[in-house]
Amino acid sequence: MKDSKILIYRFFILNLISDCAVIGVNHSLAPKLCIPFLAAFTTWLIWLVYAGLNSLSKAAGRAYQWILLTILNILIIGEYFLLFKFHTFLSQQSIDLLFGTNSSEAAEFISSYLPWWLAILIIVAIVAMNAGVYRLAVYLADKFEPRKIAKPLRRLMTIGGAAIVGYMLIIFVRYHHGAEIPTFTSFTRLGYGYFQRLQNIHRTDRLVNLCLEAEVTPAQKPDYDIIVVLGESYARHHTPLYGYDKMTTPGQMKLMSDSALVVFNDVVTIEDWTQKVMMSLFSTGRSNSSFGNHPLFPALLRKAGWRTEVFENEFPVSHDTFFFSRKDLSDIMFDYRDDNRTRYDAELADRMVPRDSATFHLLHLIGQHFQYIDRFPSERAHFTAADYDSARFNSQQRAILANYDNATLYNDSVFCSVVDRWADRDAVIIYFSDHGEEIYDCRDYFGHGNAISASDISYQIRIPFMIYGSAKFRANHPQIWQAITEASTRPITTDDFSHFILDLAQVNTPHFDPTRSFINPAYNPGPRTVLNSITIHQVN
Repeated sequence: MKDSKILIYRFFILNLISDCAVIGVNHSLAPKLCIPFLAAFTTWLIWLVYAGLNSLSKAAGRAYQWILLTILNILIIGEYFLLFKFHTFLSQQSIDLLFGTNSSEAAEFISSYLPWWLAILIIVAIVAMNAGVYRLAVYLADKFEPRKIAKPLRRLMTIGGAAIVGYMLIIFVRYHHGAEIPTFTSFTRLGYGYFQRLQNIHRTDRLVNLCLEAEVTPAQKPDYDIIVVLGESYARHHTPLYGYDKMTTPGQMKLMSDSALVVFNDVVTIEDWTQKVMMSLFSTGRSNSSFGNHPLFPALLRKAGWRTEVFENEFPVSHDTFFFSRKDLSDIMFDYRDDNRTRYDAELADRMVPRDSATFHLLHLIGQHFQYIDRFPSERAHFTAADYDSARFNSQQRAILANYDNATLYNDSVFCSVVDRWADRDAVIIYFSDHGEEIYDCRDYFGHGNAISASDISYQIRIPFMIYGSAKFRANHPQIWQAITEASTRPITTDDFSHFILDLAQVNTPHFDPTRSFINPAYNPGPRTVLNSITIHQVN
């Protein structure tokens, strides 16, 4: 019996160590509260299988025991390596990389990131950790287990873990959202990541055929450039364009005062993390539930005769199964692709230049994505912790706020550099963020991806959206510019973005729906659904 209790505690402690890797990335309170309960529930499931096998065959029970202990050790090594080297954890991207890496690439990776001395250090650390885990398990079995509180506490934690898993399943079914609680345990991270991989493969395989076979009627395309600048984690409440008290976007404010920039007042994104948002942006379908069943708008632009180019600083072509990283889909969507990622966005933006004829350009920035201090050169820092209310924010929070606002200030200069390059052209530039960002607005948290657990979803769902028209564009296309200006107060969702672009580019295709283009007289926003099931008319 004592050996059984020791084994239970070993499983629990190793689960706890493995699960805690997420705390290095997710800084909210939720994982810190949930992980012990989820570790207890996972241990209970592992123990059920072990007990069943052991009752049938002692050898099978011992084999299962060592297999599980080995798996937990491998997960710990892998997760903490990802955490310390790449500030991430097990996910669909890391699983894609594992499946897509050949032997030579694996050898190169190991030689680059795992020198012999580090490999020895990891082995020593794992041996020491397991020895420590065993001694702690023996201590708990000897000293804690006999206490009256031991059994009720284990049951309470197991039941609590089961309740959290139940809540997770409800959230996933209702919101189709797996970016939060499924990341709180190593096993669910692994399972959810693999589920995403299979889902991506299935969808993108269909998309290749849909984009190749999509019907487009040839027509005379406009003679102006269309530039889309897609930002990242840009909080609209951190720019004076929307009432912020700090001058984080002087360039955009100047353009607005010159009547060259139209700022939209009521735009919401349908999701709170980048991959889901991009699926909705590029698909001509409605909501992400239909993703994979409708062609992508850049493919339709190409078929209509537009030259299309993308400058990508977040999702390079790779082994990743995410649709925007697939080379076959990229070749269908774009004539030219530059995804040589740069540390700072300006370095990539500077490579995007006007062409001889009208072109569609897409510039995808890393923007203000965490970690904020990494998103701007240190010499460009302007705001300091002293600029923020010490009665409301502690010293660490004030430093993070300063870093975020400095990233936003730098981002403003990147956007304005694009405007400067197209100022003498006939061009329209659309700039918006994939989603918003919380920075200690309604709780002790900064980041995105968990709006459903916030008391106010608007910080992650409401986004800045603006359109710049060059002097030539405003002069040559007054009706379009008027339509853009009049649309600035309309309720808009990013789910309809593809139809706006098809309208602006004058693409003649049955996949275009005029009721979903906010510059079209037929526009009908209808109810807006965000996070899969929350219907809103206006986010305050």
